[in-house]
Amino acid sequence: MKVTVFAKAIVKHDGSKFTGYVTKMKKKDGSDVYCRIRFTGDCQAPRNCPAIITINKSDANMVKRTIVNNDKEYDVYTLWVSNWEPTDEKYIDHSLDEFE
Repeated sequence: MKVTVFAKAIVKHDGSKFTGYVTKMKKKDGSDVYCRIRFTGDCQAPRNCPAIITINKSDANMVKRTIVNNDKEYDVYTLWVSNWEPTDEKYIDHSLDEFE
C-alpha cells in the first residue's frame, strides 16, 4: 500500500523537541483515518517529507487507542512500520487549488 508521510515538529511538555510523522489513510468503508506513524527498530523514517512510500501490510500494523478527554472520546491511531520502500512519485500539494 502507498502512504504519504508528513513530518511535524513536536515540542514535549519538558521543552524537548522531536519529529513526529503523520498520514491520512482510507478505510474500506471510504472514511479517512488520520494516524501517527512510528518506525520501529532499524527502520528509519524518510529523510525528505512529505514522501510517498510503499509499505507491505506484513511489515506494518495499526493500533487504535481510545482516549477520554473532557468527557469526550477520541480514537487515536498509530501505524507501526518495520520496513518500507521509496517510490518515484513526488508529493504535489493541492490544498490551495480552490483559492485565487
